[in-house]
Amino acid sequence: MALRRRDEVGAPDRTPMSVPLSVSVTDEYAPGIRGVVQKWASVFIGMGITAAKAAEKPTTLRYPFEKLEMPERWRGALRLTGVLGREGIDKIEAPAPEYNALIEHLLDAEQLPPCVGNCPANVDARGQSYFLADNRPAEAYELVRARNIMPGVLGRICHHPCESACKRNYYDEPIAIRPLHRVAYEAFQEVREERVKPLPVTREARVAIIGSGPSGLAAAHDLLQLGYEVHVYEKDHAPGGALYSGVPAYRLPREVLHNEIDDLQAMGMKLFCDTRIGEDVPIDHLVGEYEAVLIAAGLQLSRMLPLPGADAHGVVGALDFLRDGNWKHDCGVKGKR
Repeated sequence: MALRRRDEVGAPDRTPMSVPLSVSVTDEYAPGIRGVVQKWASVFIGMGITAAKAAEKPTTLRYPFEKLEMPERWRGALRLTGVLGREGIDKIEAPAPEYNALIEHLLDAEQLPPCVGNCPANVDARGQSYFLADNRPAEAYELVRARNIMPGVLGRICHHPCESACKRNYYDEPIAIRPLHRVAYEAFQEVREERVKPLPVTREARVAIIGSGPSGLAAAHDLLQLGYEVHVYEKDHAPGGALYSGVPAYRLPREVLHNEIDDLQAMGMKLFCDTRIGEDVPIDHLVGEYEAVLIAAGLQLSRMLPLPGADAHGVVGALDFLRDGNWKHDCGVKGKR
């Protein structure tokens, strides 16, 4: 340990230097003396008190020994673990049917992180950051996927209300949670060895889902985990719903979307594309063949502005325009300004 001389912290006419200090106690000294020296050494080493500081007039009668009363986890260099009485950060996780109750409990106990509470799906963004910082991308990915089945999609197009609630906003800027979702996804793809394993079917009842958009796929994921056989019907030739038809490929690469859906199929989800319910498959057939039918067709109409001429010829809604563009249809604007 090196103690700084007083002239190192302010004397104008002396050259700054450090004086080495070695504290050693041999068995020749009395136990009482040894204890005093050890106590002084723990104060100097643990709290970073310099010789110059020790030579100054003490701020209190018990300085510097009063610092020993400070819990050990607050002493020494700044660190991310070992504070607040714990060595790590607890994950927020529970089976799907019990997760909402857990969130309510943490909220009532004032233990719910703001980022988690402000997320519509209550994704454990805090736990994800901890795992990524600890170089555990697979665990970060799985933690997010437990609440949102598409972390790769989430990391590209989520409007990230979690960042608005981040307490870092009070100091500089929020933690970049949405980009971290993307980091977790991409890092996981590099280290993963195989697709997810199929889940066992433990129930006799089968469930049909109409629509392979975000809500239909999320329902399929949860039903698969509960042991149901799940069939998803999609009228278009590719799954994804609005994620495919409403988001351009430069914002959401198709490979990312397909990877996430492939994992659901690996879990056991059966997917039927190019199938229109009511035309290709009668609705009565679904009602007769399945124990339950979930309609997750989504909102297919654009929201038109309440302005004069909004319904005039040539005015195209945003969703219609995006859909035509993503499906390579004629958008009606070629050669026009």
